Amino acid sequence: MAGKVWYLKQDDFNVFYQVFEPSVNKSKESEKKCSQDFSQDKKPFVGIECYTQEESLKESCCRHIKLEHAQKESKAASHLQTDHLAARVPDNMMQEDYVGILREYFQLEVDIENLYEKWSAEDAYFKSVAGNFGGIRLLRQDPVENLFSFICASNNNIARISSMVEKLCDHFGRPITEVNGRLYHDFPCVDVLAQDGVQKKLRELGFGYRAEFIVSSAKSVMEKGGLSWLLSLRCGSFEKARSELMKLRGVGEKVADCVCLMSLDKTCAVPVDTHVWKFAAKHYLPALKMAKTLTTKRYQEISPKFPGHAYRMQSPAFCLYVYLLGGQGKLPGHLLGCQTLHSPESRALSSGL
Repeated sequence: MAGKVWYLKQDDFNVFYQVFEPSVNKSKESEKKCSQDFSQDKKPFVGIECYTQEESLKESCCRHIKLEHAQKESKAASHLQTDHLAARVPDNMMQEDYVGILREYFQLEVDIENLYEKWSAEDAYFKSVAGNFGGIRLLRQDPVENLFSFICASNNNIARISSMVEKLCDHFGRPITEVNGRLYHDFPCVDVLAQDGVQKKLRELGFGYRAEFIVSSAKSVMEKGGLSWLLSLRCGSFEKARSELMKLRGVGEKVADCVCLMSLDKTCAVPVDTHVWKFAAKHYLPALKMAKTLTTKRYQEISPKFPGHAYRMQSPAFCLYVYLLGGQGKLPGHLLGCQTLHSPESRALSSGL
């Protein structure tokens, strides 16, 4: 994340982080714009000067410094423990950068408490589960990483998706640093994925038909302006961003909606996969239970059920549904009636995106 290696952990109210920085004195090779020769297996290695720091990032229950939102719509506050940082960090600006990166990544400016109250007033099912699955947040991810990761995710399972993303980083990404004997790489720049020889290498790595989708989409993005073009989609309408993304190879409705929601600030986007479809049919649109396949028409029936802020669709109600599909753990007594049958089919569904 942000060209650094992060170790993150949490308790009920905190996110703890440890950051491993690349060396300030990078080699000339590493400063090139992510260009490599993929006809060989040679990869530039960055000289590493490791810096670590562990602090606590507080959310809404923190009793320390209160930071007000700079948003007109909401005067609600997120809370961040920062009063002790300067004495422990050599570069205070560096620490502020870390906090800023985490705040943006976890979208801590979003007033979850008020949203939960609003949705609970509108939705009895949501109200019944929200208190047991609080603190769930959508990430604001890098659009390049998100786009190409979701191209890998199409018709795939989580284990294989994770493997593909790791291969993209290890073979095409810029080295960051070595931690505990493992060399970590950044996600590749879009111009790297558009280079000659990448498709052949991806096929050798087992990407199959997705190799063509990745390279073709990378070239299209570069023709439109690269990362700057992707970021510009944050400023336009959801419909425009979705339409532009769906012009890329390997990007259908779901992938476009995922990128819009998780990278382009389009909170009205509702990505619909098998889980969301089954969840919507069970709790909101019972007519969908009769459907055998997820068609475009049925896909479009689900979004209007969650107008204005699709964050709700990825929140406690949906997380509980996926949790139950996997047959994991025990629930509080008042939630036992929400359980679904743990059939082989439902267990299999829990392993896909």
